[in-house]
Amino acid sequence: MCVFFEFVRGRSKRGRNLFRMDAASERVEELTEESLDAGILEFSDAWEEAYNEMNSNLDLEISVNEEGRVQFPGRNSLREYDRGGNLSGSELQLLNISFVCTLSRFAVENDVTQWETIVLDEPLSNLQEEENREAAIDYITGLDQQLIVTTSNQDLDSEFNKVEVLQRSPLQMTLGDYL
Repeated sequence: MCVFFEFVRGRSKRGRNLFRMDAASERVEELTEESLDAGILEFSDAWEEAYNEMNSNLDLEISVNEEGRVQFPGRNSLREYDRGGNLSGSELQLLNISFVCTLSRFAVENDVTQWETIVLDEPLSNLQEEENREAAIDYITGLDQQLIVTTSNQDLDSEFNKVEVLQRSPLQMTLGDYL
C-alpha cells in the first residue's frame, strides 16, 4: 500500500487541515470568552444603573471579577457582595432588588424565560433612609413588570395600585393528623 500526501510549504494537506481546525477552535474559544465578558459587563452595567437609581447617597460601581465575585469600591479596598458584613443592610437590600429586576429583564430580553411576575418579599424592610425607600418604591412601581410585594408596613399600601391583605390563621396540627 502506498500513501501520498501533497506537501505545501513543509505541511501535508492533512496537517494544514488539522492546523486550521486547531486555529478555528482557539478562535471560537476566544469569541466565546469575549461574548461572555461582554454579557457580564452589560449585565453589571444595567445592575449598577438600577442600583444607583434607588440609592440616593452615592454612585456605586459594580464589577464582577474573573471568579464571578461581585465587587464594589470601598474606602481602602474592594468590598465583595456577601452577607459577612462588608455591606450595610440597606446596600444589600437595594442590590438584591436591583439584581432580581435586572436579571428578569435580561432573561426576558434574551428569550431565556418569560417571567411574568417578580415576587419581592419585604423588599423595603432594611431600608433605613427615607430617600432610599422612596427611590426604591419609585423604581419598582415604575417597572414594566408585574410585581407581588409583601410587606407588613401598611403605610406602603397607597404606593401600589392593588393591595390584598392576608390574614394569618394558626394551624393546629399534630403528627397524628398525617398518619
